[in-house]
Amino acid sequence: MITKQVRKVKIVDEEIRQINESWTTLTVMPLLGISQIYMLLRPTPQAPIQISQYLRRTLNVPFCLEDMKPPIKIFQCLNGHVMCDTCKSHPEVITCPTCRVPLVGVNSLMRNLPMEKLARSYYNKLDGSPALVRKRLRDNDPYNSLNIVRSRIRKSND
Repeated sequence: MITKQVRKVKIVDEEIRQINESWTTLTVMPLLGISQIYMLLRPTPQAPIQISQYLRRTLNVPFCLEDMKPPIKIFQCLNGHVMCDTCKSHPEVITCPTCRVPLVGVNSLMRNLPMEKLARSYYNKLDGSPALVRKRLRDNDPYNSLNIVRSRIRKSND
């Protein structure tokens, strides 16, 4: 049973490696001609973008520098800059930390539901990452020597 799970984890690791290697970036290329299309998105083979690093930077609150980990309410100012519920409720925050737009009135801050959904799905996917799956398998393996020692310590403390 354990060997099947380890084999599945290795397959997932290999698939992730292949996706990272084959990822292409999108470049904007001007298009001249009869058609009135000015821009064309075209995939080009360049260095792979590390999507997880980009998402981690995107899901960072610029005011408190914390990650937008769920459960969290994410708000945005009138210009679209984001802040978390903790930053919003802080008494010293009367303007947007990024653009300095005053945060007074009912409509000055709106919830950013798409960003909340993105944060929720991103961090839920991290919970199922291959490294965590391997750690969970290792921690639940009854034949792992570290788990045997832990269980003996627990029994001796009881």
